[in-house]
Amino acid sequence: MPDEYVNSMLQEARKLVTTSDFVAYYHSHPYDELFDSWADPSVGDVRFAQSIGENHIQIIFAIVKNEAEDSNANLQFEYATDTQYRFFDKKGKHTDIPPKHELKSENGQIITGYYYDFQVRAYFWTEQALEEVQLYSSEVEMNLLLHQNNIILEQLPKDAMYHLKKLEYSLRLANKDKYKEKIPYLIEKLKSVGVK
Repeated sequence: MPDEYVNSMLQEARKLVTTSDFVAYYHSHPYDELFDSWADPSVGDVRFAQSIGENHIQIIFAIVKNEAEDSNANLQFEYATDTQYRFFDKKGKHTDIPPKHELKSENGQIITGYYYDFQVRAYFWTEQALEEVQLYSSEVEMNLLLHQNNIILEQLPKDAMYHLKKLEYSLRLANKDKYKEKIPYLIEKLKSVGVK
């Protein structure tokens, strides 16, 4: 399913984890249709994590084109609450089958989206299992704020990019409390040049 939208989404997926403590590996699961557990790891993913060891995160970016969506629709991101699991190897089984799993949490946070239907999930190796983690993305936060304030990202002029970069920086998890008073100001600056 290679096209410019998929390529741009995969480029964005690379930015989801930036940290000095972990290395992030990501791969995509492109499909022709949606199904349960489409962004879950395979036995091969569990074995790969085990072979790498500690201090890495796997990001799985599952994607399928939604034929019902208007081809001119804008790509949208949002958070969704979903169950989270730990995944274990199935000894002697082929790498592309689903691994054993156990429930970790009923209230996990993942990233979903549409024009293309997609899910982004992340996992880390605990020395026994590949365990799902809560996702947070300043890009998703920014897109949600822009949408709530009727600002269309694609229609912002170049002179708004400075404020857009400052907004994304202010929404990073490490900065969110420190810069929260700047966020309404930056939204107003962007509104003055980009309200739909």
